[in-house]
Amino acid sequence: MLFSPDGTVALAITYTGTSTALLHAASGTEFARLEPHRPFRSATFSPDGKRLLSYGADRTVRLWDVASGRELPWGTRTRLLDAATGREQPWTEKVAAWGWTASFSPSGSQLATASVDETVRVWDPVSGQETARLPHDGPASMVLFSPDGSLLVTVSDGQAVRVWEPHAGRELTSLNPGSVATMITFSPDGTRLITCGKDQMAWVWDVASGKVVSQVRYDERAVFSPDRTQLATGRGPAVRLLDLATGMELARMAHTGPVSAMVFRPDSALLATRAGRTVALWTT
Repeated sequence: MLFSPDGTVALAITYTGTSTALLHAASGTEFARLEPHRPFRSATFSPDGKRLLSYGADRTVRLWDVASGRELPWGTRTRLLDAATGREQPWTEKVAAWGWTASFSPSGSQLATASVDETVRVWDPVSGQETARLPHDGPASMVLFSPDGSLLVTVSDGQAVRVWEPHAGRELTSLNPGSVATMITFSPDGTRLITCGKDQMAWVWDVASGKVVSQVRYDERAVFSPDRTQLATGRGPAVRLLDLATGMELARMAHTGPVSAMVFRPDSALLATRAGRTVALWTT
């Protein structure tokens, strides 16, 4: 499940990724059903919550209007027309979708996609035009803009976590967390970068110097709170809340079965966990 930035809309995805629905978060009422890629791989909301970018295993990236659930034509420079009817078709970027994730800049003016063709590409989300291409030494798996949009962090299948100036296409620094990074996030002020690795260690980095500030060990699953102060982590039915600054355990909860997914509400006040067909909400 994925929440919009204001917390009013939730994107619900089946385990197989073959069915996707938009819900009113407060009531759980479905108001739109997307007919996405099959299977659906991942998605991200635009900063204003009005658009949804989705990634599919069919190697396409698609843009959706959240209010109506309609797929949007993406791009004013290139128009795709149906040969039989002459009607404009939605724009789908096949080249960009050789990969795993996408990230909007905080202003919504840039879009980055991670690709298995060993590149990260930066796009104008309005025109669909590629503005930068950043080479990597392996398939790129993650991308994330800093809170002010001036930096872009990328992760490849190797252990390197790279920090770039996306406009210039210039690499500023490379970090080595000791294992392949599985999650990355910035602190709200952009001065810290947090990486989680396959070795179940969370590393907190100073962005300016590239030095390690602290390390926190977590369990099998982990998710950051939106305010970047806590890490929810779980093993089996047990869920723990950890303080990212100190590594101290803040709370411990027990679900009805092995936890398969966790997500915070955008204000960090609630944590939703799923075990089988049961979803539990916890105050944090």
